[in-house]
Order: sequence, then structure tokens, then C-alpha cells
Amino acid sequence: MDGLNPTARWAVAAIAAATLLHAGPSSAQGLPYETLESLRPVLVPEDPDNDTLLLQRAAARPARILDGEGNTYFVSDTIHVADDVLLKNAVLRYTLHESLAIRVISKLGPLATATSRGRGLELNNVTIAMADLPSGDKTQVGSIEDSAAVWIANVDGVRLEDVEVAGELKGTGIRIVESTEVDVIRPHVHHMRYFAASAPATEQLVGVWVSGGADVWIHLPRIHNLTGKILATDTDEPFQTDGITVSGVQGLQITEPRISFVGEGIDLTGSEAVVGFSVTDGVITDADSYCYKFANHTRDGDVQRNQAIRCGYAGFVVAGPDAAPPGPSDIRFFD
Repeated sequence: MDGLNPTARWAVAAIAAATLLHAGPSSAQGLPYETLESLRPVLVPEDPDNDTLLLQRAAARPARILDGEGNTYFVSDTIHVADDVLLKNAVLRYTLHESLAIRVISKLGPLATATSRGRGLELNNVTIAMADLPSGDKTQVGSIEDSAAVWIANVDGVRLEDVEVAGELKGTGIRIVESTEVDVIRPHVHHMRYFAASAPATEQLVGVWVSGGADVWIHLPRIHNLTGKILATDTDEPFQTDGITVSGVQGLQITEPRISFVGEGIDLTGSEAVVGFSVTDGVITDADSYCYKFANHTRDGDVQRNQAIRCGYAGFVVAGPDAAPPGPSDIRFFD
């Protein structure tokens, strides 16, 4: 797995104890960071509870750059992130447990209003690896409604660059809700698996899921090997998993997606319309049902230079609505 090095250990206490050297501008988003540098290394035993507590304290302070320096931190609970924080160069190994609401990194702004929203989150070169549940009921690990490795809601100004997610979890790799000015660059979500007693009727696992908000760009996503373990039939296959799902977004670009071995590749759908979108230069292979699906109220979009290879039902489908009309419209396909 990319970037994983379980033997590398630096105490997160270094982050909390580091000296504030200077205040400077952020990189892409122009956020008011105070840079943390010269992190003091301390070797400590693997301690998920200790790492979690220290990371929570560090991430709760606004206007910070937190540099993990490429090392591994063992996490047992959610890291809640303050406004205007950049977390970079870290591997988080998350200890799974029986819970229907599992989130490793969480950034929740206030309920969306004109004057009260969260500000600024950047993740750069961050890997989240779900450790296998050693015992217990794996069907009770996560849920599609409430679980994700990265969960972001009601935030203006989000940049996720080179974020990797892998491991066993029912839910989503990267979940973004009602947020604006969102860039998701080179996400790598792979080898995720959910457990279910019997075949589910709806999706249980999504690589990248965006609902609501505006001005979203997903560039060069690599999403592959999202599967479900169905205990009743003892099968392990890409059933009821999506590579990318988007609903209710105004202004969406998906460029150069590379998606394989999933249930559906890209699914633009939902009761709220995706309006004004483009999907370009994609390659989706080995989808259990559809490679590209534009459904329900999706409208005003360009689909250009995309390949669909070995798709179970169809390479490209325009369908819907499953609720009140109107259905999808003004969707243009180009070579």
C-alpha cells in the first residue's frame, strides 16, 4: 500500500510542542496559516489512544500547518479539525471497532447559512489505512449513512491532494457535503471492503461521494477494488459499490478518472440535480453494472473523450427520474 511504514514513529506531541516560527499565506486557498516547523522527534511505543489525543489537540487549533513528516500515527477515534488547517505528510492507521458511525478525519462547519460556515481544510499526502477488525461482527463496522475515512461538511475552501484510503469499512473513502470551492486532486481509494449478512439493495461503499455544494473539481482520481463480502453466499465481489457518486452540486468537473473493479464507476444521481458538469478523459473498466451513469435530474453537462471497458450492463446510461420529473437533460457526448 502506498506510503505505509508501520515502523516509523514520531510522537504527535512534537506537533503540539513545536515553535510557531512565522505567519505566512497558505498555498492554494490563501488561508491564514501560522507555520509549524522544526518538529521535535520523539520515539514512543505504538499507542492509538495517545496518538489520537495528541492529534485531536493539535488539529483543534485553527490556522495551523501540521506536518507529520512522512511518519505513521496510530489512531483510535475521530480527529476533529479546526478552521484553516493543513495536515500533510502523515500516515494514519485507524483501529476499527464495531460502530455504525466511523470517521477518521472530520471537518464539520456550522449548519450552512450566509454568515456561518466552516473555513478551509487542506490535506496533502495523507494516507488513511483501516486496520482489520481482529474479532467481532464485521457487518457492524461502519454504515453508508454515517461513516467515512474523511468526512467534510459545510466548509468553504477544501483542497485534498494525494489522499489515500484503504481497508475494511462500510461507508465512504472521502465524503463531502454542502461545501464549496472544493478541489480533490489525485485521490487514491482502493481495496476497500464492506461486510453484509445478505445482498444489500442499495450502495454500501463509495470511493468519493459529494452531495450538495458548488464548484467541485475531482482530478485524476484512482479508485479500484471496492468490494462487498456477502456472508450468506460467501462471495466477495464489486456489488453495490460506486467509484464516484455526486448529487446536488452546481458546477462539477471530473477530469481523467481511472476507476476499475467497482459496482458502478461514476454515478451522477440523487433527488437534487447535478447542474453544469463535465466528465473528460476518463477510463473506467470492469464495472459490475454501469461505467458512467447520468440519472434523475442531472442536466447541462459535457461528456468527452471517455472510455468504458467491460461494463456489466452498459458503458454509458442516461436514465430517470426515480422521483418527480424533470429527468436528465442537455447532456452532450463527444469523442
